[in-house]
Amino acid sequence: MSVEVAKFPVGKDTSLKQVNEFLRMKGLRRANILGIELTQVGRANLQYTLTYDNNTRPFVILSFPFQGQTNVAAGSVVTFVFSEPILALVSADVAIYNVTTAATVSVLSYTIDSSGAGTSTGGIIRILDSGGYQLANNIYQITLKTTIRDLAGTTMEENYVLTFGVAGTGISGQTPTQGQRALFAAASTTKIITTVQAYATEPYINALPVANGAIGISRDDDMAQIGGGDDRWTFTLRLDDPAPTGGQIVDIIEAGTIA
Repeated sequence: MSVEVAKFPVGKDTSLKQVNEFLRMKGLRRANILGIELTQVGRANLQYTLTYDNNTRPFVILSFPFQGQTNVAAGSVVTFVFSEPILALVSADVAIYNVTTAATVSVLSYTIDSSGAGTSTGGIIRILDSGGYQLANNIYQITLKTTIRDLAGTTMEENYVLTFGVAGTGISGQTPTQGQRALFAAASTTKIITTVQAYATEPYINALPVANGAIGISRDDDMAQIGGGDDRWTFTLRLDDPAPTGGQIVDIIEAGTIA
């Protein structure tokens, strides 16, 4: 329990507007109030003295990109909005992982902006792509760790992991025989895929789950050559169940006669 006291001069207005706004800003509930007292201050002014238990853990309520988004522009600023103001982040509070290349992104490749962390509008954290870590057609996971604390020092209950894919053409760092990795957005079941390589005849496609592998995958019998001088093919992958909150990552293996 972290017992704290806040005071609100209210003049002659004895409504609880300021108190309620304070609770909202702190991410607190009425149940956190241990005591509230209205006292006279000077000849004509009143003041609320609020004693409260600041034990509410901060959590992420909104992010950009949204969870599972696949068309994020390279170089985008990633923004997290917390349920309440938080302390400024340090590099150890954040980890960025490139799912496509199976490599951790260096802390030298991004910058954490905590300028909006403790403001009255709520905890806002921005991660800037200052070193060009966002590569086209790569999938990333940004982990916000439980070391993140609110202004009272209360930590997050669990890590928050955001998964998103960067838009572009071609698959960075992969050969045609390896194919590509696809990200199904949260709650989705189907996705139209275009082969990386051009094939003279219908290629063979194999799809393997990389993350959340309990979800089965099948390919609809709808292979179609793009044509018009482009010998790549399109096909549809289908999940047995909707992709989970963190998205479903799938390895797509291509094989066939190259055009």
